[in-house]
Amino acid sequence: EDFYYRIRVFEINLPPLRDRVEDIPLLIDALVAEFARTRGKPVHGLTGNALERLCHYSWPGNVRELRNAIEHGFVTVRGDRITLEDLPPELREAEAGAPVRRQQEPSERDRIVSALRHSQGNRTRAAETLGISRVTLWKKIAKYEIDVDAIA
Repeated sequence: EDFYYRIRVFEINLPPLRDRVEDIPLLIDALVAEFARTRGKPVHGLTGNALERLCHYSWPGNVRELRNAIEHGFVTVRGDRITLEDLPPELREAEAGAPVRRQQEPSERDRIVSALRHSQGNRTRAAETLGISRVTLWKKIAKYEIDVDAIA
């Protein structure tokens, strides 16, 4: 716990990759360029159906999982573009054209409200349940304009 508070100087809220679909093609371009350089393979991108599949995947592993998928493609690619067949099995086997989205997790606000309800408005217990400090919880309550008295 002490280590956590030593490294936690400034909080950066970065939404999961599944909520930043517009970033996926940019990340793919950067990863393809990196792997082309480090692996010495003349790969110049993905085919349209491969890119579409990656943009519709839920990415529970976020950018690390995307990186692994592109690296997998570099191992199996035969031409100058990664195809759908070059992607990992969980991406290849998804129903064509259907989004591969998992059930969306509750929002941060919903998790805070739930913890406050469960703790009957006790902010200290709610913070412990959420695994955050009381100060962080107070800031998030203010940020999301949560009426704790109405919850308890």
